[in-house]
Amino acid sequence: DAEEALLAYRALLAEGRFRVYEGQTRLLLGQFYQDQLRLEKALEEYTRVRDDFPLTDVSAMALYRTGLLYLQEHSERERAQEYLEEVLKEKRGSKGAILAQEVLRDLVKLDQLRAEIHRADSLATAQVAQKDSLAIAASDSMAAAADDSTASAALRVKPRISQRATR
Repeated sequence: DAEEALLAYRALLAEGRFRVYEGQTRLLLGQFYQDQLRLEKALEEYTRVRDDFPLTDVSAMALYRTGLLYLQEHSERERAQEYLEEVLKEKRGSKGAILAQEVLRDLVKLDQLRAEIHRADSLATAQVAQKDSLAIAASDSMAAAADDSTASAALRVKPRISQRATR
């Protein structure tokens, strides 16, 4: 039950003898809130871990989770990227730093894919425009030829009509 888990986390935090595990417990509490879509509460817990346990594995993980929350839940890529880059400064080699590096690499790959897709779309659009332009030119040319042949036929017909009229 979710409420029992919340009570258990809070009970652990209330006991001073578990101070060694407070950072990890607050991370779990933040994850609990995030799973419940109580995002502001999750951010509060992650911020508290960062503030209370600077330059530790748990603060690096709190930064990572904050960045991921902004990326996944709020679609704030720039802000997320700032947090993920901060993880690398907070505690190199930590699990949070390794995970942040993976996400940052994925974001770079995503940018590259977007650029390739944009380029392919631009080329396809240019190709379609070129085909349309050629089709219009061919159509105009055919229409002009048809107009010329109609005009020639009209000129050929007129003399016959005028020859009949003169007879």
